[in-house]
Amino acid sequence: MVPTSCFIIEDDVLALNWLVKNVVKECPWIEIVGTATNVEDAVVGINNTKPALLLTDIELDPGSSFEVLDQLESYEFGIIFITSFEQYALKAIKLSALDYISKPVDMDELKGAIEKFTKNRQQQHQIQNILAHLNFNRQPKKLAIPTEQFVELVDVTSILYFKAEVNYCRIFFEDQKPILVSKTLKEYDTLLSNDTNFVRIHKSHLINKNKVKKIIKARLPQVMMYNGDVLDVSRAKKSTFEAAIFG
Repeated sequence: MVPTSCFIIEDDVLALNWLVKNVVKECPWIEIVGTATNVEDAVVGINNTKPALLLTDIELDPGSSFEVLDQLESYEFGIIFITSFEQYALKAIKLSALDYISKPVDMDELKGAIEKFTKNRQQQHQIQNILAHLNFNRQPKKLAIPTEQFVELVDVTSILYFKAEVNYCRIFFEDQKPILVSKTLKEYDTLLSNDTNFVRIHKSHLINKNKVKKIIKARLPQVMMYNGDVLDVSRAKKSTFEAAIFG
């Protein structure tokens, strides 16, 4: 088996040494190319070694592994998180289809996660998604849109709305053609749940409220987006829509 390069982040030196020793012992196809105990050293180490796999504790002292991810040059690697709590982060990890191991680490469980990664290499857009879900203060915020040939990074502020199409979702923009992606509207609704600019107005539509040009008054209102598209507001979402628009 071709060796898989791995970088490990753990702020507890004893725990770090245990991980290195046991990963080398139990997973001989893994090559440890670097370790770090803090955010600064981790960023430098990962950018220099460019590992295929990152094995990282979530809670660092000070900071967190998400701060490391937010400062990296690229995401050409898979990732397995290690954590003892941080329930909000776990929700984001699950939504992004990434693996995590709970502390205290069970080596059999960790070995299984590493084997899973080796067989099914994760895509870089998963890491972009988790950063977006955790609402890092990037200006402008980016959203990774997976297509058949590549992952397109778009400014969230350029999105007009999302439209459900069975098990797919079509994303409409202010300055480019719509993109059809193999994700559901529900997934994007969840991913952007912390961004108050996005409002679910219908089972088929999630809109950027800042891109509403007109509100057409009626028993059930409609919205005209900046591109001229007119979308219905459902009865079930009317009060949510009005609260988002009118405060």
